[in-house]
Amino acid sequence: MNRVISASVLLSLYFLLPTSAQSSQNKDLPNIVLSKYSDALFVCVLPIKKVRLKLPRTYLEMRYMFKPCETFTDKTIDTALISCILSNVKDIDTTAWTEAELPKHILVASRDAYVSKRHIIKRFDLDDRKLARQMKRKMSQFNLTPAIERNIYYVSRPVFDDTKTFAIIQWDNGHSQLGGGGGIVLYHFEGGYWKEVCPLMGWKY
Repeated sequence: MNRVISASVLLSLYFLLPTSAQSSQNKDLPNIVLSKYSDALFVCVLPIKKVRLKLPRTYLEMRYMFKPCETFTDKTIDTALISCILSNVKDIDTTAWTEAELPKHILVASRDAYVSKRHIIKRFDLDDRKLARQMKRKMSQFNLTPAIERNIYYVSRPVFDDTKTFAIIQWDNGHSQLGGGGGIVLYHFEGGYWKEVCPLMGWKY
């Protein structure tokens, strides 16, 4: 028996699917997050697997979570949206980052990893001798720094709501036992770009 899909159903499905332009922008989300931090040069190749965000259990917790959003946007940010995103956390992509995805960053496999200067200079195509020396200096400093004190950024892959127009990303750069911090940031896709709405959580070590 042939089944006819109504135009309204097709239209609703269309808006749930990201356009090619949005799919391209989705890949830029981690770069948008990392670009906020000038010291985010070294990034762990393994994404954060467990997002720390939880639904607020009381009114005070809800007010505390959503208060920052009031000054950032006129969008409706509420527990329904966060609940929708959290329901998708279980399906978070944990595929290792590639150099193509994070072209401005140096990927490291672990805290005690050794960074190859030759590979990075060739990859970044640093013909300028001054820039090459600066990069070599940063890599030498990284290689000589004790593993626990290395400033390495960790970032999750995006977790979207069902409409694919909201997403959260978690980042962290804890080091030196009491150094660094992290947070979870909410983004909204509008006008062809991902824009930061507000931080939902933040912490210091």
